[in-house]
Amino acid sequence: MRKSLAIKTKLVKKETRYIIIQIGQTVFVNVYLPSASSYCREDEFVDCLASIANTIMDLQYSDVVFGKDMNIDFALSGNLCVIFYYNLYTT
Repeated sequence: MRKSLAIKTKLVKKETRYIIIQIGQTVFVNVYLPSASSYCREDEFVDCLASIANTIMDLQYSDVVFGKDMNIDFALSGNLCVIFYYNLYTT
């Protein structure tokens, strides 16, 4: 990593299912949401998204890059898609 970039890089939060890093005005969220076979999947899904939303609300940023393994088929409508979109667009 370039020294000029390293100076602007901050580890915001690291949890079991996600890590949040901020580089300058861009926040990167790398997440691994629970799979279909996970016990209490929906509760864990909601808790994880809520924790991420609460964390990034306190940051000053211009862009968010959110990705990795969300374990959702966005082509299918269902509770988890609704929860994901709600958390994405209401925070």
